Amino acid sequence: MAPIKCCAIGCNSTNNTHRLYNLPKDDKLRALWLSFLVPVNSELLGLSKDQLVNKRVCQKHFDRYQLDDKGNRLKDGYPCLFSNEEVEHGVPLSGDHYDHNYSKKEDIEEIEENPVLVREHPVDHLYSRPADILADPPASAFLNTDFTTFNVFESSDIPSTSKCEISSHQNLQTVSLGSQDVICSVERTQLKNNAPKKIVIRGGAYKLTTNCKRFIKKMRKIAAEENKTRKPFLQRLDAAKKISCSQLFNKNFEQMSQQAQDFLLMQLKMANKKKKAMRYTTSEKHLALTLMKESPKGYRLLQKIFNLPSKRTLNRLAENITFNVGLNDNIFRVLKHKTRNWDTKKKLCSILFDEVALTPHLTYVESQDEIRGFKDFGYERVLRFCDHALVFMIKGVCSNWRQPICFYFCEGTTVAATVVRILKEVVTKVSESELIPLAIVCDQGPTFRTAINMVKLETARKRILNKECNDGTIEVSGQQLSVVFDPPHLLKSLRNNLLTKDMLFKGKVATWRDIETVFDADCQLGHTRMHKKLTEHHVYAAKIKKMKVSVAAQTLSATTSGMLKYTALFKTTASGQNVSKTMVTTGEAVEFIDQLFDSVNGSRGSTVRGKLRGPIKPNTNQIFNFWTEAKEILKTIQFIDENSKKARNNNKIYKVRVPSLNGWITTVESFERLSKLLFEKYEIKYFYPRNVNQDPLENFFGRIRAINYRNVNPDANSFINAFKSLLMSNVMGPHSIYANCEDDKGDTVVDFLKLISSSNVDESSSSTFDEDKENAMCNRPILISQNISNNCNQSLNPANERLRVHSSAYTAGYMCRRVTKKFKCRRCSETYTETKRDVFHKWIEQKEYNLLKHQNLTYPSKKFLILYRDISGLIHDFLNKYAYKKCIKKRIRQEIFKQFDVNWLGCTHHKTEAREWLLNLMIRTHVHNWCNIINKILKGGVQEKLVKQMCAPQKIAHDKYKTHRLRGKVNKN
Repeated sequence: MAPIKCCAIGCNSTNNTHRLYNLPKDDKLRALWLSFLVPVNSELLGLSKDQLVNKRVCQKHFDRYQLDDKGNRLKDGYPCLFSNEEVEHGVPLSGDHYDHNYSKKEDIEEIEENPVLVREHPVDHLYSRPADILADPPASAFLNTDFTTFNVFESSDIPSTSKCEISSHQNLQTVSLGSQDVICSVERTQLKNNAPKKIVIRGGAYKLTTNCKRFIKKMRKIAAEENKTRKPFLQRLDAAKKISCSQLFNKNFEQMSQQAQDFLLMQLKMANKKKKAMRYTTSEKHLALTLMKESPKGYRLLQKIFNLPSKRTLNRLAENITFNVGLNDNIFRVLKHKTRNWDTKKKLCSILFDEVALTPHLTYVESQDEIRGFKDFGYERVLRFCDHALVFMIKGVCSNWRQPICFYFCEGTTVAATVVRILKEVVTKVSESELIPLAIVCDQGPTFRTAINMVKLETARKRILNKECNDGTIEVSGQQLSVVFDPPHLLKSLRNNLLTKDMLFKGKVATWRDIETVFDADCQLGHTRMHKKLTEHHVYAAKIKKMKVSVAAQTLSATTSGMLKYTALFKTTASGQNVSKTMVTTGEAVEFIDQLFDSVNGSRGSTVRGKLRGPIKPNTNQIFNFWTEAKEILKTIQFIDENSKKARNNNKIYKVRVPSLNGWITTVESFERLSKLLFEKYEIKYFYPRNVNQDPLENFFGRIRAINYRNVNPDANSFINAFKSLLMSNVMGPHSIYANCEDDKGDTVVDFLKLISSSNVDESSSSTFDEDKENAMCNRPILISQNISNNCNQSLNPANERLRVHSSAYTAGYMCRRVTKKFKCRRCSETYTETKRDVFHKWIEQKEYNLLKHQNLTYPSKKFLILYRDISGLIHDFLNKYAYKKCIKKRIRQEIFKQFDVNWLGCTHHKTEAREWLLNLMIRTHVHNWCNIINKILKGGVQEKLVKQMCAPQKIAHDKYKTHRLRGKVNKN
């Protein structure tokens, strides 16, 4: 911290060398101080009270009469020593060569010639000399108003600098400096001494001395120079603020994250603005939208504390970005723009894809005019209910970035042929974005393995025809890609097979029972356990969390291997059990699996000396030698199958090879190939193998389930909204401690602001195309029989028909009431309502509140009721056949205008508006109603005997419910 200096010019004292005193807060006493300080420091002129309080004066400028015996300044003390001689002697000196007349000694002869009543003791200061004015000053002595005046001091009880102690005045008036005169007006005071000696001074009491005139002249000159060069007060204030900010604020401000800086500046900018006058930038809205999407409840609390955009503003911003199923051109356009200046190393990437489970559920989205929840691959939609989403992501191989790019909705697992088609489209788009894909990463799902084998066969056939060497890669859209099966999934697969089957490792048997034995023995040691991380959820098959990677990694670890080998050194365990002969083999197998997983799981900051988990470099021969040996061992490993259905039926023991073994071989070969390619072709010095796995995609799925609230199985609509929210917020969000993979600290590539502008360009450029496409789709002939009931096979007995008519009349009355409230036109209401009660109004009459004087419900006319029933039947029939198609409302409206006459609705003034508004209300209500019925069936809320009487979509929904219910029972058992 910089030392504080004395404000007197020429004084080098600081708080480290001398004691400093603040200027007093009292206005009068501070004015007295200024009368002495201004002549030696003209910069004090024009400073405000708050600025003067921060100034300091050192103890050298106070004589001994301003201090007490202990050296502390008296309450009314003031500085009076400024020249070197005064400071050296400790007293104010007198003489004509000084500018201060307060330290000048009085001439005795002059005093005798001027009769003025004074005290016994002479004083050094004119302003502190007690005197009785014998005559009032002449008018000419006052200040000329043509000149600027300023107060030198205002004080009461001002002490003297004389060596003799005298009493101070009770009131001392303002002294003003004019062009020619200085007016000293002193109130008459009562002397406390009883019999003071008096000296009579003859002459003019208000005549200025030579030193005083000299002082006034000098002060005017200094003030004039200062006024010419000094900046306005506001400019000096801004400069002071900038200096303060640069020293105190900017130091820590630069260390804050960009989001924290934006938030802080936003609060400072909106501090003094009214709520409706606040205007936010797009980046500020982006930050607020991220907070709101993370927790709407938390955002409402933050709105009460800070100035933040409203929810409506943020929703409008989010509507500017639209994501459709399949490939979105706006994402790849922004991706290409963002990566055009990247170097080759940063453009190297891998393509990740996996499926996430969804809840079958239908949602009608009015803004998009479509029902979400059907099986959808972008280029094709069918009348099947989706329960999975296939998501693609790209991840940097040598750089820490990742970007979700597209998604698809499927029922169950995606068909292998469809996966191949989508994979080719994605690889083509990624290549066109000037990125360099090197590998594809997926798990060992059956359809994924089948799809990759199909591509391998296609690649091998092409290379044989072209007489090219097959190096193990697959060719997709002209790109040579290595196949990597996700190592964490492969580790779990090995553990799951070892749970139910014994392993033949190097010709010897390794069994899971040995791990259970050493765990039971270790549990008896209490707090001195050898492997504290192992619990029952790691070892016992009935309690194992089979989906958790950490559980498998902690069980098949080096510590477990050491425990097995240590136990094999003795004949019995700590619990008294005999050590099995397979204990050593099991320890070796666990050690091999641990090293295999470590060799492909190295990441930044996870390197451990003595283990294979670390970066891969050209000179890491230990890892390359291990991979060569591991491939040979993996080819010889087999599992002994005794408990499968085939083995039990034939009463035989089979030696089988599970898919995860071949998956490990493929993965190790791909890592060897990638290492050689990166080191030789792209001259990469090192890379981390964990960058080539599915952790970023698994974390993305975890954040989708956690956004806004805990939603383990989101439906299709909530998945799209979560996908858009995470993409806009750059996949910001906390990493769950219960996540199934390690946290990836990468950033997304697509910029939110660029995405908004790109979406706007897409909308403006393709609006004509989309409109023409919609019209073409809607103009296709759709045959719907008017005689088909919306309930298909339901029996039409009179009782059921009466209930349907009365219920329809109540709903039609609701429609009429909404239209009447909207337009408030009596003539319009007369076209679809009536005052006379009919038989079909019975249910409406029962719904009326009897305590009301007037009717609260609306009674539709018979003509409108017939029209409403026909339109509602048409809507349900249309949805039963074409609900999966887009432009639902537009298609239904066209069918209504073709088959029904609705021109009689509304008066002549509101005919078009009332008709359009009413039809939109009907369509919206019945589409939502149809979706709610399907959703209720999907949840098992409708009896099976009733579903059998319904149409095909309802039956498909019930079959879906039964499949999920049976699957849930199997999982529980």
